[in-house]
This record gives sequence, C-alpha cells and structure tokens, in this order.
Amino acid sequence: MKVRIYTQAYNQYGSAASVSPVGDYLSQHLAALVPHELTVEATACFTTAGPPGKTLERLYDEFHRSLAHLPTTRFLSKRAVLYVRYHSHVCSAERALRFGPASLDVFLPVLQELAALLPVVLRRKRAAAPALKSEALAAALATAIAAVPATEEALRLFVADAKARSVAAAAALSPWERLDIDWSEYHPDARTLLNDPFFWEEADDNAPHGNDTGADLLPDFRRWRRTHRDKLVAIFLPGLLARWGFEERVLAWATKPLHEWTDDDALTVSVHDEAAIAVAFAQIKLEGRCDPEVCALALAAITRQEAPTVADHFGWSVSAERAQRLVLMRSALMQGAV
Repeated sequence: MKVRIYTQAYNQYGSAASVSPVGDYLSQHLAALVPHELTVEATACFTTAGPPGKTLERLYDEFHRSLAHLPTTRFLSKRAVLYVRYHSHVCSAERALRFGPASLDVFLPVLQELAALLPVVLRRKRAAAPALKSEALAAALATAIAAVPATEEALRLFVADAKARSVAAAAALSPWERLDIDWSEYHPDARTLLNDPFFWEEADDNAPHGNDTGADLLPDFRRWRRTHRDKLVAIFLPGLLARWGFEERVLAWATKPLHEWTDDDALTVSVHDEAAIAVAFAQIKLEGRCDPEVCALALAAITRQEAPTVADHFGWSVSAERAQRLVLMRSALMQGAV
C-alpha cells in the first residue's frame, strides 16, 4: 500500500514541505500490506486563519463551508486509487503551507491525524482493500508513529532520502510508465495510432494536450461528446472558441491576408491552431479515428505553425524541437489516423 498526501486551502492546492513527506513516510511503513497496488491519495484541507485575499471572498467562504461535509472518499478500482479528502484540524493553512524545510511541528501532527483516519476510511471503502487485516494495519501504523524522526535534522535527512529514492525510481521507468495513463479512459486503438509517448505528454507545450489550450480542451471534448454522440466533431471547435471569447477574433483574422495580420492576431492564431490540433488528437484518443474535416483543419494549423512566413511576420522562433514535433503530429494524422 502506498500513500500520497496533498494540501488544500481556499486559494492553494498541491504539495507542502512539511505535509507531503508524511505520504512517503507512511508508504515505507505500509509497503508490506495488501493490496500492494493500492494507493491512498489524501487531500488535507486546512482552514485559513487570516482574511481572504482581495476579490477572493466568495472562494474563501465556499471553501470553508465545504469543510463541514468532509471527509469524503472515492475509490477507482481500475486505477486502484482511494481518494480521501478530509478537514485537517492540526494547524492553520498558513502554517501547513509555509515555505521552508520540513518541520516536525507540522509533520508529526499531520502524520498522527492521517494515521487515525486511515483505518476509518478503509473500513468505509472496504472494496479498496478487502483482504486487509485491521490488526495488521493498526500494527503498521503504530510502528510508524513510534519510529517517527526525533529531531528536525533526522526529518530533513528522511525527506532528502525519500526524494533521492523517488528520483531514482522515476529514472528507472520507461517513458510510457512515467505517463501513468489509465488506458481504460481511451479507445483501444489509441495507443497504437499514437505510438509515441510525446502524444500523451501533459507537460510538453508542443504536445497536442500538453499546452494550456490542449489541456483544457481534452476534458471539455470528453464531456461534450458524451451528450453529442450523433453530432459531427467539426462543430465542437467553433462552439468552444465562442465560449472562450475567440469567435469574432477568429472570423476577423481568417478573412485577412497575411500582411494585414496584427499583433492581436498572433494570440488568435496560436489559440486557434493549438485548439484545432487538440481536437483532432482528442478524437483519436477517445474514438480511435479522426473525421476528415477535423483532420484537415488540424493539418492546416500544423502547416501554418511550420510556415517561415508566419513565423517571420509575428517574430516567432520555431525551435528544432518544435519543428520535429509538428512533423510527428502531421505524420500521425496522415498515416492511418483518419
């Protein structure tokens, strides 16, 4: 069993120096428990002691009201992940999320609180660990509490060691393993059609869904397609651009010759082309095919992004890596993805 823990305040979500190592620490002590493949992903929600930031008053109020409904749990059997969201009472958000090295005054109470919560949520979601013996879990958690680092220096050594082991484990993974994709969410032919990890990268601006536009578009397309199965995919992009406030900008740009394109058009071209490419690859990933009209629009966008005349007009620089990625996307669209 593995444990990951993230922090959330009304205006912040992610890792925290004194909280996230609790997951590494518990993972070491619970590694022998079954099911070995189960990951408990906990989100500790902290109350902010101070006033809300300017313009964030509504977000502040809604978040703090939501704490009354915690804890919540959700188990995804296909991924073997148990998601747990709970209200942490050990300290304020300001203290839990403060910058600097890991500190025992936060690490220890968060560890104790989560160790007390785990047996409760695992009983509630029995399907997540049906073979887990409560006595074995209690013993492992008690050992973890008893063996906690006794000094700040010992804690920092543990954090450094855990980070080194994490880096080494990541380095040993194949490019496909690093992606950590749940393939059940995609069409069975998608990986064959898009057989390079690049197409699935979520943090590569050159990838179809790695830039901000593509990352937003993929889940939007997934939701839209659930209720529009009988519609042509080609109508999705104009509707999306309209929702994003780009409809008139695209129409104005598309009717002008290149020499009349303005600096404002540079953003329009970027968003339109990233979106056109993202739609084509979203359909391939989810449906194992790409409609000819959608493919043609994506290929035109790739051609425009490759064009030296467009780059020169806007003062863009097209790196060798970017050029290579555009060729790769063109090839995927032209070789059996339609």
